[in-house]
Amino acid sequence: RFATDLWLEYADTPVTTSAYFGMAQTVADQANKAKPKETPTALRLQAIHRLETFRTLYPNHPLADDAALSQINLLLDLEDYDNAIHLSQQGQQIFTDSEFLSSFQYTQSLAHFAQMNFKQAIQYAEIIAEGGSEDKNLAQYILGQIYHAQNKPRQAIQWYTQVKSIYPDAGESIDYFEQQKLKIPEVTIIRPNAPKTLDLTFRNIDRVQLQIYQVDLMKLFLRQKNLSQMSQIRLAGVEPQLTTEIKLNNPTLYLEHRQQVQLDLSQIGAYLIICRGDQASSSTSEFTSGLMLITPLKMEVQPVGDRLRLNVKSAETSDYQPKVHLKA
Repeated sequence: RFATDLWLEYADTPVTTSAYFGMAQTVADQANKAKPKETPTALRLQAIHRLETFRTLYPNHPLADDAALSQINLLLDLEDYDNAIHLSQQGQQIFTDSEFLSSFQYTQSLAHFAQMNFKQAIQYAEIIAEGGSEDKNLAQYILGQIYHAQNKPRQAIQWYTQVKSIYPDAGESIDYFEQQKLKIPEVTIIRPNAPKTLDLTFRNIDRVQLQIYQVDLMKLFLRQKNLSQMSQIRLAGVEPQLTTEIKLNNPTLYLEHRQQVQLDLSQIGAYLIICRGDQASSSTSEFTSGLMLITPLKMEVQPVGDRLRLNVKSAETSDYQPKVHLKA
């Protein structure tokens, strides 16, 4: 209050104008430090009003560009992206010789990115990334994020690589894209007359090898108790019923793909599938496993208090099936 009164009394002196600017910055700092119950939004709006007043009364003041940039950052905090873009454009037009010129371009890119206007965000970020300002590395990093958000990993990696030594998140994002991934369903249930297809989900893998073993489902579950350790079952000396190697359909690097694989299986029963995935340019392999059940039966579960009742039917005719052997 005292600083405001002082400014109103001596509005045009250098000391009071600088003090008024500092007062607006102090309000903005309080907003950034405030807890939600202390209404930081109201403090930010107050700071924006004071900065706008300062810029209106003293457009040629040496701190006018600093005030404009502070105002833009407050607007970004409030997610008022349209006004942030408008003020960023004004800053570039008015303060052409300012040391904050690249910062105005960066905030404009950031606001467009927040609105998912990727083309405009890239346009302004590239201007900074190809320049020599202090915001160069920050612009390179946000370009990686923009392409990342668009699911364009090749371009994202190109920009992340340039700043991975500065921003750890950039290196972690590259590691994420370069990871190999291979997954099949934990259990695939197929009717005897249906095609025997297996769903593969993969990334950075160009071929898979499948080893398929017919198993006694009762014994398998009594031994393993669950499906989480299927790939660790001892199969030494056991010949797989089917071994096949499949070249995947032109997978694009860094992106997740799905493909269905046809299996030459005809007998009703349970099959343990061990799946290994490789990439020509990598020395590592990915392993996963799952069960395929070829069965004419289906189960309907009926909760009864703290118990469950199972009704076993034919999947084709819905007839109830006699002499069903059940273990849980």
